[in-house]
This record gives sequence, structure tokens and C-alpha cells, in this order.
Amino acid sequence: MLTRAKNGVWCDYCKVRFGTANPKGQMQAAWTTKCVRHGKEIVRSYCQTCANEIQTRHDGTVWTLNEQIDYAKGKEMLNVQFE
Repeated sequence: MLTRAKNGVWCDYCKVRFGTANPKGQMQAAWTTKCVRHGKEIVRSYCQTCANEIQTRHDGTVWTLNEQIDYAKGKEMLNVQFE
């Protein structure tokens, strides 16, 4: 599930990159994702910059957070061909 992040929630990627003592590690999150894996709820929050980064592939194409969530749920199949 993808929702707008609540006020006061920091970006998980920025916290890991810069640490919480650094102001860069205290970026307000824009988006929060929630999923259940092995019976445990996993919550991740992203600022808009990090959300843009994880949605952009190396070849420049975009795979949105919603598409990634649908793929993880098994609703979307990737169009991959093996030769």
C-alpha cells in the first residue's frame, strides 16, 4: 500500500545514507509503503528525491512505486524475454 507520509516521518534512505545526527538524514518523507512479508508488516518511507531515485531504472525508464507494489503482490508481470 502506498500513502502520503505523515508529518514528522523521516526518509529511511536518507537516515541510512547520512545518519540521524546529520540534517540531511532528517528529510521529511513524502511517501510511505506498507507490506506484509512472512507475517510481519514492513514499513518504508521515502522523501521525494529518494522516491524518484528508486523509481528510475539504469536505462532511464520509470517503474513507479505503485507498479513495484503491484508486481510484489503478483498483480503485474514483467515483460522479460530470455534468449
